[in-house]
Amino acid sequence: MGEETLSYTQRRVLEAILSLFQEKNKSITSEEVSNRLGDLKPTTVRGAVRKLKQLGLIESKPGPRGGYKPTPKAYELLGLAIPGTARLRLIGKGKELSALSMEIHYYPEYIKIIARCLSIPRYVRPVEPVEIEILPECKIAGELSSVNLETAEIVIVAKRTSK
Repeated sequence: MGEETLSYTQRRVLEAILSLFQEKNKSITSEEVSNRLGDLKPTTVRGAVRKLKQLGLIESKPGPRGGYKPTPKAYELLGLAIPGTARLRLIGKGKELSALSMEIHYYPEYIKIIARCLSIPRYVRPVEPVEIEILPECKIAGELSSVNLETAEIVIVAKRTSK
């Protein structure tokens, strides 16, 4: 399926759902998508969602705790890696982000990690302690060195330790 099958509004709604899902790690409501986009009413969002569901790009759950979640097909369509390969836990905030991709550079005294996320909440700031879980058995603790909200990239520096 090519990107040309999505209208401009459907693509914006899909990107908002992906972004919000990464930030909140829970089903996303049409009201949340509407608030994020600012210029679309929840009814317009629900109309776009019907097409996205039809295309297999999102799944929905009805009820008070319901909402929308992106499917692997949505990530594939937008050329994004499926989150979950690495989780970034912001220690002071008690929040988590999923890295879509991650580069790790090894230096004699430290490790520099460049993580690309779908989006980064505005409250994330440099010098914040962070824990990176690459696999359940592999965790790295470090500090945010830089945060770029436009490119959704963060740089983490961690001291190297030997066991």
